[in-house]
Amino acid sequence: ACPGKPANGGCVIGRVAEAESASPAVGAEEAAAPARPDTPPSAAAQAPSWKIGDIADVTLTLTVPATRRHVVVFSPFPAGMEPLHASRVDLAERDLDTGGVWNTAEQRDDGLLLYAPVLPPGVYSYTYKLRAAAPGAFVCRPATVEEMYTPEVSGRTNEQLVEIAGTGTEVR
Repeated sequence: ACPGKPANGGCVIGRVAEAESASPAVGAEEAAAPARPDTPPSAAAQAPSWKIGDIADVTLTLTVPATRRHVVVFSPFPAGMEPLHASRVDLAERDLDTGGVWNTAEQRDDGLLLYAPVLPPGVYSYTYKLRAAAPGAFVCRPATVEEMYTPEVSGRTNEQLVEIAGTGTEVR
């Protein structure tokens, strides 16, 4: 598969970023079901617009057609955005909302890592929050999913350009 184009090797992953108010940022949606690897990314998926301080709810959606074991999902954060760490209460509620399928959810400096020992067929979602922290245009690398010991079972989203507008008071 070519960089910047979705690949689908047995799992389908999508990533959507919406403003916390639930109205999508301009162009923030990526295809939830990536098409063939030679399909060009849509123009709408190229440049979501944010302002410093905006909070994005990022939702990963994973479609699993058959039972998968040792599934790892990695969703990189774009430079210019930082994770908002959830409280313990929020994390407990999230486990109830997802049915507890994710054994591990790590928010690292560069992205979110999810792990599930077993995923039965179905559609799974996970939402996390990012805050726009620095102005500029940044590339967000594709979110990926793979079965750890069967790497040919995998999928990924498109890479995406993220634009963050400054407040107008930055020192140049």
